Amino acid sequence: MRKLIILGIFFIALGVFSIFFIDKSLSCYFFEHDVLRGAFRIITDLGSFEWVFTFVTFFLILSYWVKSFRNYVFIVIVSLILADAASLWLKFLFGQARPILFLKHNIYGFYPFSLNDSYDALPS
Repeated sequence: MRKLIILGIFFIALGVFSIFFIDKSLSCYFFEHDVLRGAFRIITDLGSFEWVFTFVTFFLILSYWVKSFRNYVFIVIVSLILADAASLWLKFLFGQARPILFLKHNIYGFYPFSLNDSYDALPS
């Protein structure tokens, strides 16, 4: 239990350090250099509702014929719902201005409890 607490403190400290000392530089680097922009776009698109819905529907249909998949499909669907809900709540509670606001308008920081899409990012 003590190792878990120490590990948690380490990751929180690493997260705080990265938000204040790495996040802006990383945003600027990826904006100025066209490095991995296509890969980031693909990852973003794969997380969209349409793709997730398509994959879940495919596996639901597949589990109709392959009964051994049913438990796994249920676990995947519940995991997706819980992860999406947690992500939405974290974005609402700890919303950060999107990097494009920093890059174009020098707006940076946290804007909790905002319903504006421009302020519901999570730190890089």
